Amino acid sequence: MRVFITGGTGFIGTPLVRELKHRKHRVWVTKKRLRDTRGLERELRRFKPHVVIHLAWEGIPDLGSSMSRKNLRQSLSFLTRAAMVRVPKVIVPGSCWQHEKETRAGGHRYFAHAKNALENKGRRLIEKSGGIFIWTYPFFIYGPGKRSGSLIPFLLREAHAGKTPTPKDPNAFHDFVYIDDVLSAIKMSMDYDNGSFHLFNISSEKVHSLDEVLNIFK
Repeated sequence: MRVFITGGTGFIGTPLVRELKHRKHRVWVTKKRLRDTRGLERELRRFKPHVVIHLAWEGIPDLGSSMSRKNLRQSLSFLTRAAMVRVPKVIVPGSCWQHEKETRAGGHRYFAHAKNALENKGRRLIEKSGGIFIWTYPFFIYGPGKRSGSLIPFLLREAHAGKTPTPKDPNAFHDFVYIDDVLSAIKMSMDYDNGSFHLFNISSEKVHSLDEVLNIFK
């Protein structure tokens, strides 16, 4: 299978590319910026992918209004090009912050709104071109390569330094999912062909308080 990937050097992209190549898929990891829509279209036309996996999202951990709008605009431009060349299937990981309760959270509202808009508009673009659009909601991903300022790396760093970690809200509950399980879900969705639009949660289906997680490090 020919797989075209944006964001292929990031936290999810790096191990995903390695795993897909190990499974003998032909993988094209674009090095072009999303704003280079003509260059991306040329690559899509040359490579003729069976699947596009769109992982690119600039500026994390900046979830503010300006960066979220920029990512939305560039991602929609890219999906427009994917629709123009009639890519058969597009897979896009969204975020658990898109769910209604989290969308109202102050620190994530612009990011969540941008992801919701990308999901809805991207679906229309790809479905109209005759393709399959798959949107996933990965929950709180952890594992090797995770950004150093995120929760689990922070807790590990503090524990290794002999300190007692103090998160802002130890009573907060999260559904933690390991990176390998996210990769498995994406690989499974590559083979899913029933219908033109699908939404999948990628989670452990178990929630843990940060207080529980902290006890692991004590």
